[in-house]
Amino acid sequence: MNIHWDKKLKTIGQIAIADYISNGHDLINAMIDIISKNDLLTASFTSKDLDSGFVIYEIRREQSFNHYQIILLRGVRSGDAMPLLLDEVIQR
Repeated sequence: MNIHWDKKLKTIGQIAIADYISNGHDLINAMIDIISKNDLLTASFTSKDLDSGFVIYEIRREQSFNHYQIILLRGVRSGDAMPLLLDEVIQR
């Protein structure tokens, strides 16, 4: 999986989170399959508490293309979360 983050990873927490995504590509692929098969626009999950607190991993499908974005948010619930990192686009 080729992920291009929107900004340079600076903190240990950001690097740990990016590594979690890079090593969890089976999970991301499974989420993308669920999105595709069920015609969803987004799907998200929250991992265990990391150095920087709880992180929400949201996978969003671009409707006009067969592209997906991974959006990382700091927080427990997506409505209360703050953007942390955003990847460019994953093509399938």
